[in-house]
Amino acid sequence: MLEKNDSIILFDAAYEKFIIENDVPHSIYEIDGIKKVSIEFRILTKTAGFTGTRCAYTVVPKDLKAIDNNGNKQSLNELWNRRQTTKFNGVSYPVQKAAEATYTSEGKKEIQDNIDYYMTNSKIIRKNLTKIGLNVYGGINSPYIWVKNPNNMNSWDFF
Repeated sequence: MLEKNDSIILFDAAYEKFIIENDVPHSIYEIDGIKKVSIEFRILTKTAGFTGTRCAYTVVPKDLKAIDNNGNKQSLNELWNRRQTTKFNGVSYPVQKAAEATYTSEGKKEIQDNIDYYMTNSKIIRKNLTKIGLNVYGGINSPYIWVKNPNNMNSWDFF
């Protein structure tokens, strides 16, 4: 259906490391045939605390084509490569070295410890808000909790 409509999914996998459920994919590319219609971003902001560094990578499959203004199919991988090699100065060397460290055994352990800490806090918050009768969403596969305001109360009054 996406190919038929010339649609492209831009998938942000920033919270991939937070996924704990076995039936939840860690990458959009775990779905058969999706490479023809999707781009995946992986940023270290959420997993490694790289807020503000803009250190990430993007997967643009060679199978992915977009339609230009004349109706011709263009390789997004080639266009992305051209952009990256002509207009992008890259991530600074210190940030690259920090990113490299996240893939070491020690870095992976520290990241997992941090994620476990966030998820433990999320579990405590979710449990206690539910206990007092609020409708709570989230806290599974991400550290965020959303609360439905009771009795259609506006958010400021609820706060």
